[in-house]
Amino acid sequence: INFESLPNNFVLKPNHAFGLVQVVYKNQEPKWEEVVQICNDWLKIDFYKKKREWQYKNIRRQIIVEEFLGKGQAAPSEYKFHCFDGEPKLILAVLDRFTPQHREGWFDPDWRSRGQDSQQQRSVDIPRPDRINELLEAARQFAAGFDYIRVDLYLLPKRIVFGELTVSPGAGISLRSAELQKSLGAIWNLNTE
Repeated sequence: INFESLPNNFVLKPNHAFGLVQVVYKNQEPKWEEVVQICNDWLKIDFYKKKREWQYKNIRRQIIVEEFLGKGQAAPSEYKFHCFDGEPKLILAVLDRFTPQHREGWFDPDWRSRGQDSQQQRSVDIPRPDRINELLEAARQFAAGFDYIRVDLYLLPKRIVFGELTVSPGAGISLRSAELQKSLGAIWNLNTE
């Protein structure tokens, strides 16, 4: 990686795993050998053997480098849309990631709370985004044709940025509430033929 050619702030993550993210701020004079070591350690992980997610079994392992879209060290607001048959049914809002103020909350498309912060297990009050309808429409476009897919979007002041699509968020075991799992399972129309 030619680090000099990268933006001042950028994000490193592997393509063959989830939850592994390293934000690099060049103005903090990172130790590049440590950054490279982190990437090399990631490339040694066989995530398929850890969590049995089929999409990681035969993937060519690579490091993804993305421009950091936040301001300062705070990431932009992220919205993770759990979509069934192309329609968003549940939203995980993630605010102030990578900061001590990090909070998350689950909502339905009408922005009614569906549960507490998934990491800190505390109640959260996250305001409905002004551009929720734009976010919902973008999620529908990405989710078209899938019986289930999670669509991740970032809300920036002047645009919405695509994050990722995933078919098995958190290895399919990250929803903390049995009630939430049941309600989502009830709307998933699986074609068993």
